Amino acid sequence: MGKEGRFMHHDEDAVVLSLRTMSDVVAARLFKIGVVKTKAQSPHGEGYKLKDHEKDPTAPLSPVFLDFRLVNDPKCPGPVSPENLAEIGSILYGMARINRLDYGYVCAVPNSANPYAKAMSEGCPSGRIHLLKLSKEVDATTGEKRILNAVDGKFKPGESVLLVTEVIDRGQCTLEAARVLEANGLRVYDILAIVDRSRGGSKLLRDAGYNVYYLFGIEELLELYMATHRIPKGEFYEVMQYLAASK
Repeated sequence: MGKEGRFMHHDEDAVVLSLRTMSDVVAARLFKIGVVKTKAQSPHGEGYKLKDHEKDPTAPLSPVFLDFRLVNDPKCPGPVSPENLAEIGSILYGMARINRLDYGYVCAVPNSANPYAKAMSEGCPSGRIHLLKLSKEVDATTGEKRILNAVDGKFKPGESVLLVTEVIDRGQCTLEAARVLEANGLRVYDILAIVDRSRGGSKLLRDAGYNVYYLFGIEELLELYMATHRIPKGEFYEVMQYLAASK
């Protein structure tokens, strides 16, 4: 588990131990169900196109891909079952709890992370986590989707919002979301992700003044998979070289 900012409190050692145990199980399951995909599993075995390729089609293909789509996604079904989703939601809530994050609302970014924010809220015993949503529109000039300067849901200006995302990559989308929430009178201190892809996004967000927390770093996951013989050493080092070059 990765974290930046506040440290965990020793009086919650039992919670921390339980969370680590759950995280180890989920880390292995992410590979088993196909959330973490290697280059060998890509079309033609050449790697994956990421958002970078929309602007630069010549950018190197990624040797690793993270697919957090749900099995019941009507547009493009993915590997995550309702049971997997509930597990991840519980761990996200646990991470927020042990780090004593202060928030009145949870907001997902991008919209594909909405199920994870909802699963996190359902993991709260009191059920008092309120969800906010951000909408997007297509920029007429660039053709890119941008977050609207509006927030869906009832909220009180001055309240704090926890941003939840599946993956921190470059960080620009998450930063844009934080700025929109702040422009609407809300406060954003913390960002919680499932995986940090180690491509500079966490640094961007920390430099902008936000605390960044994540369940797994991509290196941590891949080291686990290499140590348990799920991926060969060659694939591991290829990903490490790619990440180092793309920061």
